[in-house]
Amino acid sequence: MMSTPIPRRFNIPLALQPALFLIVLSLFINGCAAVKQRPGVVQGAPEAAALLDKLQRKNATLLSFKGSGRMHLSDEKGEQTARILWAASGNEKIRIELIGPAGRPSLSFSYDGERIYLISHAENRFYTKAQKNASLEKLTSIPVKVSTALDLLAGRLPKERYSVSTFGNEDRQGQRCLVLKRRDRGKGYDRVCVEVESDAISTFESFDADGRLEYRVECTAVRRISGFLIPEELSFCNGEAACMQITVKKVWPNAPVADRLFVLKKPK
Repeated sequence: MMSTPIPRRFNIPLALQPALFLIVLSLFINGCAAVKQRPGVVQGAPEAAALLDKLQRKNATLLSFKGSGRMHLSDEKGEQTARILWAASGNEKIRIELIGPAGRPSLSFSYDGERIYLISHAENRFYTKAQKNASLEKLTSIPVKVSTALDLLAGRLPKERYSVSTFGNEDRQGQRCLVLKRRDRGKGYDRVCVEVESDAISTFESFDADGRLEYRVECTAVRRISGFLIPEELSFCNGEAACMQITVKKVWPNAPVADRLFVLKKPK
């Protein structure tokens, strides 16, 4: 399985936490570079539609989850690593807590389906903005939608509307790759590669109408928990230097999650 090299990791000293907040804030306004690619397509594969349906129905009963692990953020300006806790509901609500060396939250990021929130606890700074169908570009400079990221973190293919599903002619050993034309986001397409034996998603790529890579998501390991096949490590990268890697240490499928958890308040 091909994977993105994992950068060297280090803990965030207390003195660097304000710098991390500035890095994250700067990513709120940064754009995303892209690399042009044009995969070949083999038309007329009816079994491709069946696989697409199977991947979108996978882990359908996984409705919420909590987890812990590590997050690594990197771009051309530098890199940071921190322990994280997160909670998710459906495929539209998420909260991420970056934990400082003292074991307390240093940075909080949340999306409640209507607004994004960001708090630097070290600096007592607060940011919020109304946004429908939010993406993680605000946190990572990678234009992956929150709903897409949560579906992939839950081990399933996003329920995007696709008008064409065909097998690509670049299948890798032990994998099949689907080329999927999007219907609801204008022109462009996605490509997903899955392991033949397990149907576990190994790579998900999004391209614009000109065949330019918008972002790539790679899963380098999975494990079975409570009957669900869930990724252990995911890397999200754009066409250049911006990457976010999530390493899952623990996960609690279908853990109870209250809606109020995703609404952050301005620190007093």
